[in-house]
Amino acid sequence: MVFKIKEHRNIFVDSRAGTQNNHKSQIHLPTQSFNCQGDELMRITLNSFSMRRNFYKINSTNNTFYGVDVANSSTLYEVKITEGDYNHFDDLAAAIETALVATFAGTPTCVYDEQTRAFTFDMGGAASNWDSTDGYFTSFLDKNSSDTEKFNDAHEILGGKPEEDATKTSGFVNMFGTTGDDHVSIFPAQLDTIADLYLTTNLQTNNFETHGFRRGTTGENTITNSQKFARIPIERDLAIFDTSNYCPTLHDIIKFEDSNDLYSIYLQNKQLTQILFDIEDEKGRPIPRVSTGQFAAGNLHYKMVLKWEVLEHPDKVVGRPAGDLEGKYKGAINN
Repeated sequence: MVFKIKEHRNIFVDSRAGTQNNHKSQIHLPTQSFNCQGDELMRITLNSFSMRRNFYKINSTNNTFYGVDVANSSTLYEVKITEGDYNHFDDLAAAIETALVATFAGTPTCVYDEQTRAFTFDMGGAASNWDSTDGYFTSFLDKNSSDTEKFNDAHEILGGKPEEDATKTSGFVNMFGTTGDDHVSIFPAQLDTIADLYLTTNLQTNNFETHGFRRGTTGENTITNSQKFARIPIERDLAIFDTSNYCPTLHDIIKFEDSNDLYSIYLQNKQLTQILFDIEDEKGRPIPRVSTGQFAAGNLHYKMVLKWEVLEHPDKVVGRPAGDLEGKYKGAINN
């Protein structure tokens, strides 16, 4: 169904200009400029988005895993990779080795195999906190945990399986499936885990999402209402890569341009006075900050162009109630 566009405006947004609430930005709009009447309908569309990639590829959401000391009541020993950008797998392997030494002392090692895209851990040189007979590694991805270290994507970086229940005290999922001193990635290792950003809003989006996106969700085979407005892919330039480890380069600026109205919200209210925006990763977590105060300082800000429109239904049927969203605008809202 084709709707008549009665009125439209572009809204140029800099998230730093809004009222800041931690990592959220609230934009206030003049009521007299953004409203509709009768059976008219307002629509908000994301036309463009840009943001500097001022966060690390290895960060608090993917840098923590654990050694399991089976001989000592399955005690967990935290291994934390130093946050930063590692543009080569060899550099990341060196950082993992440094983290292993910090936890287990001695001379444990980590190397990367370019052919298999796998890390190999040799724990034979570990001096403490390691069970050379039955020890193994685990990484937690528990949607019910509020602990960043227990809702973590380290298994993706390391090429292993996650443990989804952080309440366990033993019998954790073995990330690599091996015990003792030698451990090898069972899946291809990764240099980062954030492939997309998601723009969310407090507006009623009429969108849905699967339960895999957010912590605290259950019912894996169903979908739920979503506040996600748009998906912003983080592109990698495959034409420009480092010949060492064949690492594609991440763009410094994350950008999205759309001329096809891919992401639109049809509003059921008649006035628009404020919009709350936030940026999340694919699991509903805030963008991992590099240091305290980064959000407040505007160092993780983004810019957008929103298109605001007032739509008129082409067929004004006499006797039909104004604002009949289940009738006149059902097709628009569900599309």
